[in-house]
Amino acid sequence: TFIFDTGSKECWAPISTCPVLQCTKTLYAHTLSATYGTGVTAGTLNYMTTTATGTYSSDRTCLANNAVCTGVSWQFLAVTSSTNYATNMQASGVCGLAPLTSNMGTKQLVT
Repeated sequence: TFIFDTGSKECWAPISTCPVLQCTKTLYAHTLSATYGTGVTAGTLNYMTTTATGTYSSDRTCLANNAVCTGVSWQFLAVTSSTNYATNMQASGVCGLAPLTSNMGTKQLVT
């Protein structure tokens, strides 16, 4: 389950290698995906009280039980460790919908 956040631009999800004590919500079983792509770029994100660390990876993304899927892989931070995981958050990860550029006049179309 993801929070769709119009105020952030990054997507992230804890993957199955994240220790349960650090990632307290449902973990993404990346090893079960035929379209998962392991990245090489490390990253750290801060969201609410959480600091999440991992590798930027990619996978095909679907909504509503695979009713709507992206035609290309979606980049996200595959979280392998975190501190102060937002225990009051009702989701496993965040999907930021804000533009990736600093020019707020630029819109991105997610297909």
